Amino acid sequence: MPGQPTAAERRLRALLVAHAIWSALLAAGYLAGGDTSTAAFIANSFSKDVLFVVVSALGAADVRRRAWLALVVAAGYVALVGGQVATLAWGGAPGQQLLGVHVSGTVFLLGWMAIDLVLAAWFAAWWVAAVRSAHGLRYLHPVAFLGLVALADVMIAGGREAVPPREVALRVDGYLADLRASGKWRVQLALVALCLWPLLTLRPPLPALGAATRRRFLQKRFVDEVAERRTLAPLRPVVEAMIRTGAQMSYLGYYGDERAAKAIGYVPFSARPHPPPGAPPAPALRSLGVLPRDTRYDTVVVGSGAAGAVLAARFAESGRRVLVLERGPHADPRTFTEDEVEQYLRLYNEGALQLATNFSLQVLQGMCVGGGTTINNALCLAPPGPVLDVWERHGLDRAALEAAIGQIRQSLHVAPIRLETTTLAARRFAAAAEELALPGRLEVMEANVTGACVGCGYCNIGCAYGAKRAALDAILPSAQECFGLDVLADVEVERIVHEGDRATAVVGRHASGERVSVSADEVIVAAGPIASSWLLQRSGVGGKHVGEGLHFNINSPLTADFPDIVDSFAGIQMSHAYVAPGEPPAYLLETWFNPPATQALAMPGWFDRHFENMSRYRHMACAGVLVGTTTPGRVAPTRSGPAIEYEASPADRGRLVEGLKLAGRIWLQAGARRVMPATFAWNEYRTPRSLMELDRAVRETGDLLMTSAHPQGGNALGKVVDDDFRVRGLKNVYLCDASVFPTSVHVNPQLTVMGMAQYAAGRILGRPPLSPLIRQLPLPADSQSPIG
Repeated sequence: MPGQPTAAERRLRALLVAHAIWSALLAAGYLAGGDTSTAAFIANSFSKDVLFVVVSALGAADVRRRAWLALVVAAGYVALVGGQVATLAWGGAPGQQLLGVHVSGTVFLLGWMAIDLVLAAWFAAWWVAAVRSAHGLRYLHPVAFLGLVALADVMIAGGREAVPPREVALRVDGYLADLRASGKWRVQLALVALCLWPLLTLRPPLPALGAATRRRFLQKRFVDEVAERRTLAPLRPVVEAMIRTGAQMSYLGYYGDERAAKAIGYVPFSARPHPPPGAPPAPALRSLGVLPRDTRYDTVVVGSGAAGAVLAARFAESGRRVLVLERGPHADPRTFTEDEVEQYLRLYNEGALQLATNFSLQVLQGMCVGGGTTINNALCLAPPGPVLDVWERHGLDRAALEAAIGQIRQSLHVAPIRLETTTLAARRFAAAAEELALPGRLEVMEANVTGACVGCGYCNIGCAYGAKRAALDAILPSAQECFGLDVLADVEVERIVHEGDRATAVVGRHASGERVSVSADEVIVAAGPIASSWLLQRSGVGGKHVGEGLHFNINSPLTADFPDIVDSFAGIQMSHAYVAPGEPPAYLLETWFNPPATQALAMPGWFDRHFENMSRYRHMACAGVLVGTTTPGRVAPTRSGPAIEYEASPADRGRLVEGLKLAGRIWLQAGARRVMPATFAWNEYRTPRSLMELDRAVRETGDLLMTSAHPQGGNALGKVVDDDFRVRGLKNVYLCDASVFPTSVHVNPQLTVMGMAQYAAGRILGRPPLSPLIRQLPLPADSQSPIG
């Protein structure tokens, strides 16, 4: 690493020099004092100080390369403390004369222990500062950083890497530094543990091992032993989470770099031949700055996603003065970029790192103005009839909800996705499914996507072309222009203030740190299943069932490798679905694909196998198996925030496996030479018959990568809210979002969530909506996308 030593490195060098001199003086003092008759004294004092001289001098001579020797010195002092503790435990030490005063051996040793501990902490702290400054670290601890460098060196291994491991780790450090996420410490902890884990087997820390030895160690301890069930069962989920975290950080840091993306053949949309981008369909949304103190509104809506936007628009239409409070930032679509990692930072809750407490499920949620509608695929699938039959028994008026869903469909101009925006691989999937004459149905999915869609493939990182009729670029701007709706972003509402059975205000904190308090005649909670449950729990309202009955649509990907180039990135991300027979369907198979960094997270394989698979990125296609859960979890309140407690049932996991096997059959029929599920242990299948072996490969939750972008439930109708969506015990607090679902809806839920909000608005306001949800508004002169 070139360059002059930083101030922190020079400071560490001065400390090492001073320590070398001091240790040399102590060693000389033992000799000069004539205390050479006791062999033990020479071995334990003179030799120790000579060793300190050598180590300190070597570190000071090249502090940039050998700063780690400061840790050796620190470890030496810790070892001395261990010896002193042993001395006290096994008989103590003789008294000493100090400046003419007799001091007991115990006091004398305790004093030296304190000095040694201070020196150990001093060297360690200045080493941390030196390494941080040398690499320009902003978040990662040096141990985590150096561990990630070593990890990336073997995780991204193919002999033709485009980005050096250190640069991979630096990208991750910047990503985590900019990430607003309470749980990012888990990434730090996982990286530190991966770095130091070899010490448990009496090996050097991970960076000290050679690359080949590192690879063998990780393969054995973190892959093979887990896959073969040789790791203790209680530790297995933790070990799986550690290695997955380390791998994912390596992939984000590597494939998030444009050099790596170019090396695998990815072409960003701005460099592809494409028609002129469409303009946003409405003027840009105006968001307030910091709210003035003691502000009062008629209605405060907490959350700006699928439900919150619809409810806010309807209440503003009724003549109320409405404020929408959003925990995430207001990101103008005209500032969206093609950088996946940057968009994750801006638009996703926890930077897409949110996990269930057992690490088995990754939960993806939008955290920005527009919520999930900003980063979803805009799919609008009707809820299955039998699901609505169940919900009706919980107090839902099914006919009224279906009418509300119809109004949303009409207002958002929901229609089948245009075939010209779909990918070659998706069309092959559809043709193959028809050739197999499967018992379910194949469909081009419907979406609230307009003719402005150019098939850029960036649905999940925010549409810069105004092609979604969604909350951010259609519903909220329309309500603002027509009815004076206000939006304040970057505010986390922490509590609903209530007196007796009425709420009087909401209080929270702006991202700037300023406290926010807003008085309101009524409060509507629409922050999503996790955040809404957490808000009610913190506020002490809603009763004992808050957070219970949490469901998901769980998803697992299957990757297909074609002999020819299919460029699955060049088109809309999701378009075709096979819906299994049954009501509700056992599973959906949905075609999808992502830009490189995101696709790398779902790509099967470890080490060089993963690298080789990613090198065939242009040949790859993918389908996701979506399964609505039947066994619920819950949102549990903790001191640090809401915890997602969920374990996939064997039945739900079994339906995932059945879906994966069928998806494999379809891809093989479409011409793929092999298909690869995202199993922890490597598996690939080249014939339909071999897919039957997948049952043996997936025997417990950790064997299969599972994600969900569709949490549902937690505050079910009939339990936490009544038929009019009023929160139990409060007269003027309402809740409506996916958390009111009594069960999973079993399909992509956006249309159902918006329809439920439309239905709830009518119930709360006592009358049906008066106008279309979105008005036709003039386009602003500067509505041009930054991409392309």
